[in-house]
Amino acid sequence: MFALYPRVLAGDYPAVFAFYAAVLPELTGSVLAHGDAVSG
Repeated sequence: MFALYPRVLAGDYPAVFAFYAAVLPELTGSVLAHGDAVSG
C-alpha cells in the first residue's frame, strides 16, 4: 500500500511529532507538508 500522507499512531502524539519534526529533516531532507503537534 502506498500512502501519500502517512500517519503516526502514538499515545503521546505531541511528543512523537516533536521528535520526528526534529529528526526527519536532518536524516532525509524532508519538509513538513502540513500539520502540527496538536493536529493528532
